[in-house]
Amino acid sequence: MPFLLSLFLTLSAVMWFFYGLLINDYNIAIPNVLGFSFGVIQMVLYAKYRNSGRTNEQKFLQVQKQVVVLDEQKIPELSEEIIEIVKLSALLRSEKIQVPPQLNSHEVEAQQHQNLPNGIEV
Repeated sequence: MPFLLSLFLTLSAVMWFFYGLLINDYNIAIPNVLGFSFGVIQMVLYAKYRNSGRTNEQKFLQVQKQVVVLDEQKIPELSEEIIEIVKLSALLRSEKIQVPPQLNSHEVEAQQHQNLPNGIEV
């Protein structure tokens, strides 16, 4: 989260806290104490770790290179196993299931006319 956003959210919590105290409404004041506290903690953490992002990116790139190398080594092994599984499944199920052809609308109408009794016309 950007630092300025954290700063202004913290300032907003402070303003709402003082507004709650001004009108003697503790339902407004007390939750904003937490908002102020968390905002201050967030800004302190941001100030502490703002320069560490560059080293994390370098570490991430090194880890990413290692992952790519590992993936390339596993691909041939998996493809051979997949081929073997397909071959085994073909042996287990050798019969083929016949699927009836789908008729278009003209063929369906012709078939319906053939099924009608002789005296009825459409």
